[in-house]
Formats: sequence, C-alpha cells, structure tokens
Amino acid sequence: MKTIKGYVCVGRVALGEEPREEILFGPHVKNGGWFYESLRSNRLRVYEILDRALEGFYELLDSAEFDRVRVGELRMTIAEDDKEIKNILGYENFVVLSSEKHGLGGALSMSLLGPNSNGNNDERDLGMDLSRNGLEGFKDIGEAICLARRIRKSTDDPIWISTFELGFVDYSDLK
Repeated sequence: MKTIKGYVCVGRVALGEEPREEILFGPHVKNGGWFYESLRSNRLRVYEILDRALEGFYELLDSAEFDRVRVGELRMTIAEDDKEIKNILGYENFVVLSSEKHGLGGALSMSLLGPNSNGNNDERDLGMDLSRNGLEGFKDIGEAICLARRIRKSTDDPIWISTFELGFVDYSDLK
C-alpha cells in the first residue's frame, strides 16, 4: 500500500469544448523555475504544505491558460497489487492508475482514470482521464476493477487501483 496525502492545485483550461479540462498540479520535480507540474508527469507528487501549494496557485492564476484555479487537499491510498484491494474496500471513490513510458529513455506519465462521462461504459471502454470527466472517480470498486482488467489486457504497463478523495480549500480570501 502506498498513501499520497497533500495539496494540489486544480486549473481549469480557459479554452475548449465543455466540459473543459481540469488539470491536477503538484510541485515541479526538477525545480526549473516553476512552482507546479501536472500530477500526470510528476509521478503523483503533491505539495506537502499549503504554503507551497499557494505558490503554485498564484503562478497558475497569472497564467492565461486557466480561467479558474483552486487548491485542494488530496488523499489517495494505492493498492499496489490485487491482494491489497481488500484494504481499500471501505472507501467510496476509486480511480484506476495507469502508467506509461514514452520513448526509449522513457519519460513516465501517470493517468488517473474514472468513469466515462458520456455514459459509454461497455466492455470496450477504457475509462476517461479525470481531467476530462469532472474529476469524478468510480463510486463502485467493482467498476474500477473491471476497468483495470480491461486495460491490463491491452498493455504491459503497471495498473493500480486507488482511493481518490479530493476536497477543496476555501480560497476566496487567498486572491
């Protein structure tokens, strides 16, 4: 079992079709002058303290790329193998984590997958990235397990099931 607990920034993309993407951000891994990096590319790293998350929040607010930015507290408990799934059964919200290497040297990216927001959840469905489905996870762990099994049939990349609890900080006085 692995637990992730900390703060994230959520930026809603300013342009595009509804519903617009909402991207989860944590700290920048390489500290290249930025205070944020997508959780997809930073290997699910979160801000450990609120002050650091606020640095990313203010930087994202200054970006024309996002029309709404929020700070949230994220908690995930990852079942790293099928035997550990029994340890997360009491939770109410689940995601499937899918990692993927890109290229030969392989930058690793991590997808957080939930149900398809268009209602297409048949046996061919491979879920929808949380950034595109309104940050919604599965309410039923059985649905997450089915999705993980479908994905495992099509890839050798690691797949995990995790709880997903995201609550937003009241930031109205932070601006």
